[in-house]
Amino acid sequence: MYRQRCVQLLKKRRQYENQLRNYLSQQYTLDQVAFTKDTVQNNLEMVLAEVMQGVAMKNAVGEQQKMFEELDMDALDDIRDEMEEMRGEAEYMSELMNRDYDVDVNEADLDEELNAL
Repeated sequence: MYRQRCVQLLKKRRQYENQLRNYLSQQYTLDQVAFTKDTVQNNLEMVLAEVMQGVAMKNAVGEQQKMFEELDMDALDDIRDEMEEMRGEAEYMSELMNRDYDVDVNEADLDEELNAL
């Protein structure tokens, strides 16, 4: 009778061990599925971010091209030439204003005039 009871307990123990093994195996499988799902989601988000960045860069390039098309390079060149001419004229005026007019002054005459006052 004790032997039979021990055999039954051992059978139940094996049954519980098998159930535990099955449970742990199922848990491992679920964990792997969740990890795979997270990895796929992260990859999708990264791809989407790169696509959005590419779209933004493409739009920026398009806007820059439009700006360059609207830009009149000849007008800019003309303005630069006018500014260069004005700078030259300003330098010439500065030279004229800074000219040293050499006036001959006799120091002795100035001293006499000073003493006379």
